[in-house]
This record gives sequence, C-alpha cells and structure tokens, in this order.
Amino acid sequence: MTTNSLFEKHETFPGFELAGIARTCRGMPVCGDAFAWHVSETAITVVVADGLGHGQPAREAADRAIDAFLEEPGLPADRILRRCHDALTRTRGAAVAVAQVDLARRELGFCGVGNVGVREIPRRGGRGASVPGIVGMRLPAFRVFFSRVEDHDYVLFHTDGINGAFDPMDVAKLAPLEAARTIQQRWGLAHDDASVVCLRFHAREVR
Repeated sequence: MTTNSLFEKHETFPGFELAGIARTCRGMPVCGDAFAWHVSETAITVVVADGLGHGQPAREAADRAIDAFLEEPGLPADRILRRCHDALTRTRGAAVAVAQVDLARRELGFCGVGNVGVREIPRRGGRGASVPGIVGMRLPAFRVFFSRVEDHDYVLFHTDGINGAFDPMDVAKLAPLEAARTIQQRWGLAHDDASVVCLRFHAREVR
C-alpha cells in the first residue's frame, strides 16, 4: 500500500511556467485527485479533478475527467466541462474545474463545479468560483468567468484537500514547483487527497 504518494509535474514555456502536485490521502493506495494541462500556440488549458470520496472509485472518476479533456483539449472551457460531465455519468462523479488562457488576449476563462478553488496573486478579484454540484451526476448551471492576466501574475488551483485558509501571498516569491510543494507541505490535509496547480506568468519579451 502506498501512503501519501506524490505525483509532480513541472514545465516551463516562453512567458509562463506550470507546476502541479497531487498527493494521496493517508492510508489509501491511489489518489482520487488528478490534473492535467495542455499548451498550444494560442492557449493554456488546465483541468483539475477531485473524484468523490477516496480510493479507486474516486481515482476512476478523476481519470475519466482528465481523459475526456485530453481527447479534445482545444475545446472552449465550458465545452470541456460538459464533456467531462458526459464522461463521468457511470462513475461516482467528481469536482472539476477548467481554466483556459487566451495567450494573444491575455485573458483567463475559469469555470468549475464542486470543490476546486482558484486563488490569485495579486488579488484583483474576478477570477470566479466553482459552483456547488457533482460532475457526472447532475450538472448545475455554471458560467465562465473571464479576467485579464498580466506579467508576473500567479494563478493557483487547488482541491479541498488543501486548507482553503492559506494565504497565497505566503508563496508569492516562490517558483511554481517550490510553491506547489510548500502549499502541499504546509496546508495539505492528511485525511484527504490533495492537488494544487500553480501557473505563473513571466514578463513578455519586447521585440
């Protein structure tokens, strides 16, 4: 049995950097959280899924959400969320959030159902919030929130295995992977699966 196993991913691109960590609930063999991102010439898309409960059934739900996303990652955020819902109808369901950045417009669209949160540095407001519900069971009405992203902005996505009381400013000076590790270590809840994805924008090159 694996205890508190970690999955880490980190990638650097021109103009931005992504890092994510998913950690297994104490005493469980697999993690019921999952995340993935897809980067194209025009967009960054991040999906975070938290399968209902723990263990293998939760993992199956989270994996199906991620698979549905990666099969057609170029869809708009709202269609990705609906596609995840269709893929999860025979599972116990999940909380799922989708964030999509239009790189040309420097605009972030966010939508989510369930307990996946979004935090920002600096705090400008307007990033939006997930609505209550379970993807795969009954999809509630939701909307895509749009907001600007600027050079040096930090956007953090996390499941409820991370204590929501954490202050993003405590990791503002850290690189994304170090920030994700710090959030997991300081605010991760041992009795729950926990995932965090950190997206940081760097200064754009002047041509």
